[in-house]
Amino acid sequence: MIVTPAQRETIHTILNRMLAGINDNPGFIFLYDGNRELGISREEGQFLRAVMQSEGLVTNADGPTQNNLSELTAKGYSIARSPGGYRAYTQQQVDKQTQQQKQEQEQINLNRQSATATVSGARSAKVSAWIAALSLVVAIVAVCIAYQATADSTEVSARLQKLEAQVQQLGRNQTTPATSRK
Repeated sequence: MIVTPAQRETIHTILNRMLAGINDNPGFIFLYDGNRELGISREEGQFLRAVMQSEGLVTNADGPTQNNLSELTAKGYSIARSPGGYRAYTQQQVDKQTQQQKQEQEQINLNRQSATATVSGARSAKVSAWIAALSLVVAIVAVCIAYQATADSTEVSARLQKLEAQVQQLGRNQTTPATSRK
């Protein structure tokens, strides 16, 4: 229920009046049909009583068939007797709600930061995985090139040895006939 500041002030007055009670019987007041002493109409009395019942401040004292007499609950007594009364109680409720909203907003911000960090971490991990995969491919290509170079080097070395052997053979063949001609 939405309660205006003026209605909250009226509730504060009602609770204070209930401490005195009816005919020196504390904790009771007539509200359901309104209250001339407090200047409360029937409709306003019914609304304010419903508000106070929903907040746990009063109960129906007449039983299930009557709806006129309201009685303070233990919570109602406690609030009415506390310093500042209902005004202080409502301010405490506003302060608690504000604090709770701040905490919820802080939690939302922390969750948002955590989610952002998780997404950033996932992106970094993905980039790192791609870099690792690319590094592996480059390493494999390098090994293949080195293997091919080694194989080519071995083949060139074998050809070179064969050519050297042929040159040596050719050199022997040319020197042998020249000595035999003399």
